[in-house]
Amino acid sequence: MSEEKKVMFHEMELDDRILKAIAKLAWPEPTLIQETAIPLLLEGKDVLMRARTGSGKTAAFSIPVIQKILNLKNTSTHQAIRALILSPSKELCGQSLTCNRS
Repeated sequence: MSEEKKVMFHEMELDDRILKAIAKLAWPEPTLIQETAIPLLLEGKDVLMRARTGSGKTAAFSIPVIQKILNLKNTSTHQAIRALILSPSKELCGQSLTCNRS
């Protein structure tokens, strides 16, 4: 059996600002859920994932959102940012980029 090579953050074609933030957070490599989900989300695929707390789900969703915002900022004729983040609990809501705590 051959082991597949792990895809690193710098191989995901992420904006340098995102890569610098990841380095500042001292994340040496993506978690399994990040390695799997980020490329799919960058392609515009819908992704449903379930994993334990601390597995990196929040970053797996937020990194592609930030990347798409940065891409649109560079190519759009008008500035508009739109992202919808659904969070199933108040605990996860606190980890989200934007949250309505009503």
